[in-house]
Amino acid sequence: MMRIADLEFEVTSCRIEAYCHVEKMQWDIQIECNSHADGKFHGYKPVLSLSLFETPAQAFSHWTDLAPRNARWGDKNDTDVTPSGMLYIFEHTPIFESYARCANRGGEMYVKLDGKCDVYFDEQYDTDLELHLDSPVVFRGVWFGRRPESDCRKAISHFLNPDDFDYAPTENGVSMLTPK
Repeated sequence: MMRIADLEFEVTSCRIEAYCHVEKMQWDIQIECNSHADGKFHGYKPVLSLSLFETPAQAFSHWTDLAPRNARWGDKNDTDVTPSGMLYIFEHTPIFESYARCANRGGEMYVKLDGKCDVYFDEQYDTDLELHLDSPVVFRGVWFGRRPESDCRKAISHFLNPDDFDYAPTENGVSMLTPK
C-alpha cells in the first residue's frame, strides 16, 4: 500500500534492481500503483523511483543479505544522488525528508518509506504532503546494458556470486542477471 496524504493506492509492482559500477553496486526500487479507487488525480497511476543503497565489493555473500538496511535523506534531490527518490503522477517531483527501510519479514523482503512529496494537484493536494509506502519487494535482477554474458558475470563477481544468477537478456538485447 502507498499513501499520499489521506489517499491510498494499491501497489501493483514493487521491484528492486541493481547496477554494477567499478567500485560499488547501486540498488534502486521501482514502484507502480493503481489509480485511486475514487478517481482522484484524474485516474493517474503514481510511480515511485527510489535510489536507496550503494554497497562496496564483497559487502555480503548473497543478495538477500541486502536487508536489513536503512537510508535517510532530507533534500529534494533527483535520482542521480543516492539516496533519493522521485514521484511521478503529473510530472516528476522529488521525494524529500525521507526515511526508507528494507527488511525481511517471514522470508520476504519488504520496503517501507516515510517522507514528503509535492503533487501540485489542487489546494488540498499540493506541496509537503505525507508519503508512506509499505510493500513486499521482489528482486528483479542486475542490469548491465548490452554486454555479453561473460562480461556480466565478471562484473558481478566483485560483489556477489555469479552462480546465484541466470543470464537473461531482455527482448531488446539489454543484458541482465536474474536471481535463481
